[in-house]
Amino acid sequence: MASPWIKTKISRGQLEDAIRAVIPELDKALAEQQLKQGKLVAAAIARRAPRGRDAPGRYGHYADSLHAAYMRDKPARRNASNAVANQTKDKNAVGIYGHFYWIFLEYGTRNITARPHVFPTWRGMRRGVKTAIGRAIGKVVKQMKARA
Repeated sequence: MASPWIKTKISRGQLEDAIRAVIPELDKALAEQQLKQGKLVAAAIARRAPRGRDAPGRYGHYADSLHAAYMRDKPARRNASNAVANQTKDKNAVGIYGHFYWIFLEYGTRNITARPHVFPTWRGMRRGVKTAIGRAIGKVVKQMKARA
């Protein structure tokens, strides 16, 4: 029995081009939603970021440095150490940026106890972020259907 599914090989770029041809407003709405969600995640990570024990909030310069931005807007040298940033095909990809020593705080070192705050926060928010982006896509599609 033949499979009811059509199997084709199409790259992500080809798929995105086909969708943009049908729904040109989708790219803008998707980029806005990705940045909005990135800012929410960055704020949540900053809230969980370790701070000094002596005077809470006094040593918050690391937490204050956390921010979301489009990866395309960051200089290439900032992304050079991050292989994933260089490999993304999403031109609207958003990254969370901050002081370089986040990794020492996240995983610890021989002399510093690990204080995970980045990945636990992301794992907790990932489903909500995907849902919000999906809703943004659905909203644009409904608007296009209403116009047609």
